[in-house]
Amino acid sequence: TGVAVNADGSLVPEGEYSDQVTIGFGTGEITGEYARDTVCFGTPASVEVEAPGVISPENSTAPAIIGEVEAENSVVVSDSTTPEAASHELCVEMSVILAVEMSSQPFKTFRFDGILGLGLDGLAMSKNFSAFEMLMGTGLGQSHFGVFLTEGEEGEASEIAFGGHDPRRILEPLSWAPVAMPELGYWQIHIVALRINGVEL
Repeated sequence: TGVAVNADGSLVPEGEYSDQVTIGFGTGEITGEYARDTVCFGTPASVEVEAPGVISPENSTAPAIIGEVEAENSVVVSDSTTPEAASHELCVEMSVILAVEMSSQPFKTFRFDGILGLGLDGLAMSKNFSAFEMLMGTGLGQSHFGVFLTEGEEGEASEIAFGGHDPRRILEPLSWAPVAMPELGYWQIHIVALRINGVEL
């Protein structure tokens, strides 16, 4: 269902080559072509899952929570907060970069098949390439996301919440800090002090 596009979003005429871009990721790099396609987050309703993920209905103020399911590294989304609810996908039409060539390191060792960029506007090719911006256009609540990472202790699964955060995953109220140099696109903050056992370094 995807269509080839150029960097500016224009359709690639039939018989012509699309624009390519090379992106560096740490020690590796990917060469890819631009495309516009429907990207879905979650697991189709026809797939049976055991671990409950949660996504709130459109125009809700609660976050959309997408969680991994066991070792398959897939995700499940539900339109209810109850584990018994049928799972659904949250789909958006957006621009993506499809890899046509990538370096062996580090990508050969990766188990996943894609990279979801969640940087600020300064790192996005355009709004249409920003998964976060496109997801916010579906009617989710607040314009932020929360990430919960785990190594699977007590059967827990890592998850990401769009449009808010999962209150079950925090031990105390959130504290907010302004992003330093947001024009660069990175989620970085100014460090006031670093302490170990109450001793400032």
